[in-house]
Amino acid sequence: MLTAMLAAWLTRRPLTVLGALTPPVCYFLALALLPPGPKSTAAVSLLRSALALWSFLTFLALPFRYYVPASAAFTYQLGLVGWFGAGRVFELFVLAPLLPLRPPAHMRYQSDTPPVSPASATVPLPDVPERTFKDMDAEPEVEDVRAQRGWWERAVWALDLMTAMRGVGWDWATADVRHSPSRWHPAPGTQLYRLSTTLLPTLFLALACLRYLHPAPAQSIYELPLLQQWAFVASLGIALYTLFDVGYTSAALLVGLLIPHTHLRDRKTIYNSLLSFPPLYTAPLARVASLRDWWGRGWHRLFARYFLVYGVWPGHIMALTIERLLRSIIPSPSPSPSPPNPSANNKPPYPYPRRTTTHSRLPAPPAGEWGKVLGAFAISGAVHTVGEFAALRRFGGAGAGKVGGEFWFFLLNGVGVLVEEAVRRGVYAVRAGEGKERSYDGYVGKLWTLLVLLNTGVLFADGWVRSGIIWEVTGGDVWGRIMGGV
Repeated sequence: MLTAMLAAWLTRRPLTVLGALTPPVCYFLALALLPPGPKSTAAVSLLRSALALWSFLTFLALPFRYYVPASAAFTYQLGLVGWFGAGRVFELFVLAPLLPLRPPAHMRYQSDTPPVSPASATVPLPDVPERTFKDMDAEPEVEDVRAQRGWWERAVWALDLMTAMRGVGWDWATADVRHSPSRWHPAPGTQLYRLSTTLLPTLFLALACLRYLHPAPAQSIYELPLLQQWAFVASLGIALYTLFDVGYTSAALLVGLLIPHTHLRDRKTIYNSLLSFPPLYTAPLARVASLRDWWGRGWHRLFARYFLVYGVWPGHIMALTIERLLRSIIPSPSPSPSPPNPSANNKPPYPYPRRTTTHSRLPAPPAGEWGKVLGAFAISGAVHTVGEFAALRRFGGAGAGKVGGEFWFFLLNGVGVLVEEAVRRGVYAVRAGEGKERSYDGYVGKLWTLLVLLNTGVLFADGWVRSGIIWEVTGGDVWGRIMGGV
């Protein structure tokens, strides 16, 4: 009986307005009830738990229960939105009280006001350190009690937390946000100029290249010659890279125009976090010289928190467990004691552990580091595969059963990061005493990164081709009708 009811509930149907709004609205209402209030009761806690549970279930089922008619691209997005939303709900309402983790809190900036007005032109400032976050290992400052009173304050608090994908202004901010010296986007006029003169033309050119290289719908990318496959993958990468920047810059433009006219100026912490748009990409592409550089600084980190909780932490635990089992089976010499860290005992416990980096010149990586890397890439591949499955299931036709290319794309890139790290350490060990850097190292790293991305990118692109996403985003039949009428 229960199985039949579940099967009926998960029966695929076109996405409705109610189906699209239920998960985020329930999530928002549950967040609004999260801060303790002066009249918190068992009934309020029960209502919050019920809203969070229903939000989690409806988010999770979104790509399996619904599809967007005539749009493979939006059907694909249901997988990303559904599982990202379910993960955030599960973290805040299940993992936080169980582990336990401290409830999310705002971090104050060293400067309570924007160093450059969002309505004014951007100028160089000498006080760059004044524009960074305080030490994130320190305890966050206690929020104004007004944040826990009144429905308007709760609604703003919940909306800020709900939309803060990188944790801007919060104590769980991602590394690129914490270490960014420039928190504020340029003036709206500057953003509009960049959109119209750089981002949108680049996006249009990349989409035109995709359409030229892939003229037929539902054609597998493997039917193309190798060089054409590489050109297709490069065009798709440029299109996605630019598309994220277009969306981010557009959001910064709209928020910069609207938020200053609200009454939130008195709530400086929330007001500033809503106006704060650190750069989406923290390193220019010309400075990317390795796979680690590409995924750590060259690509966006909008899902970094999700990958940390569901990939890095479990992967680290799994790796440490495997290493302990191997040490119990295979005896190894006792390691030399590590040098004392005088600051290790002075830092207060931080509720959201952050991922360490292997980008150091130690003779060996820290214990379990490989599990963090593989865990992050594996969960990224799993989430993207849900979207791939949703699109191919509805629009893939005979190739709908061939799912998993995106998972292998991400996992192989994780393996590539580990391989390049091992090679780097080996090369540095061979060069010991002769100077570790060479003038050609950067070029070798760039070539390696490009070859890995182009060859594994075919796995990512194939699902988009077979599901019709590429055909759709490049104009579908509209482009053919326009060209036919010329």
